[in-house]
Order: sequence, then C-alpha cells, then structure tokens
Amino acid sequence: DDEELFEFAMHEKQYREYKSGEAKRRFNQELEAKMKAKFENAGSEAKIPDLRALRHPNAEPVIAPVSGIVMWEVDFNDKSIAPAPGKVYKEGDLLCAINSEHGMEPVYALWPGKIVEATAEQGKRVTKGDTIAFIEK
Repeated sequence: DDEELFEFAMHEKQYREYKSGEAKRRFNQELEAKMKAKFENAGSEAKIPDLRALRHPNAEPVIAPVSGIVMWEVDFNDKSIAPAPGKVYKEGDLLCAINSEHGMEPVYALWPGKIVEATAEQGKRVTKGDTIAFIEK
C-alpha cells in the first residue's frame, strides 16, 4: 500500500531491518544486555532471572537434537527464512531440519502450539542442546 511505499522511500534501511526481523532481534539483545547489567550492578545477593522466562513465560524451548546447520525451509525461488512468530504447528509437524555430518536430521514439534521465537537463524550452525525456537502451548 502507499503508506508502506512511503516508509520504504523515507527510511529504507530501517524498513528492511523491521521487515526482516533484524530490528526486533537487535532490540531484544540490547534489552537483555541492559537487564543483565542492572542485575550485575545490584550486588551479589541479586540473582539474574531466566531472561527467556521473562520474554516467553508460557513457551517451551525446542532443543537441537544434533549439531549442524539449521534449515527452516528450502526455497529455491526466494530467500529461505525462519518461520514468523505466530505460525501454528500441530504435534508431529516438521519444524525444521538440521544438516549434520551424518545427513539431515528432522526436528518435529513435540506438542501443538504456535512459534513465538526462532532463536536459530536459517543456515546458522547450532550445537546439540542449543535452543533453536520457543513454542507456546
């Protein structure tokens, strides 16, 4: 629509960062850094809370079963990206695949819900046990 074209024309860099999700990732990183600094400066008796629990209190983490490269999707016509927050999965749906040295390892949804954050980006290396996403039941 015209408003989006106007925003793109006036603020191309910010618009691209917003649409790709980079602005949100950077904001969350800055917020976490400030929260950690606040708790570290509060003294030794203050405990740093689980930041994930603060951001997504009702979500469960999806853990990488193997080390490798995360493949959320394979799109030959356009850029492959991680799923958008709010995408709904049923139990047993394919979330992503991890390309390990032994082949492709599928990662399935262990419970129904919607994805609230994909922490591992498309094409990035993860190690076994890393959190790759959060799904809210």
